Amino acid sequence: MREYGSADDETFRSKWTKGGKITKSHKIIKIIRAQKRKGYKELAEVARSDSGRLFSELFSYRRGSTTKVMKDPISIVKKYEKYQRLKT
Repeated sequence: MREYGSADDETFRSKWTKGGKITKSHKIIKIIRAQKRKGYKELAEVARSDSGRLFSELFSYRRGSTTKVMKDPISIVKKYEKYQRLKT
């Protein structure tokens, strides 16, 4: 949504105009969200490959008395970025 609100008029029009009509805002948001989801999935795969065998230990959480491995790409990316910041 930041992209939708911060682009200048020319950039916005050139990117989101098709056949002389500007794409409706809900479609723009849907496209941007899909792009973000794709990026999260790709970065989650990078986290899996970087951590290797330790993935299940590094990217896990407790629910009650059981330990579960994270599956949600957004959660994995947030924790991966946290680990990356701690490394530097």
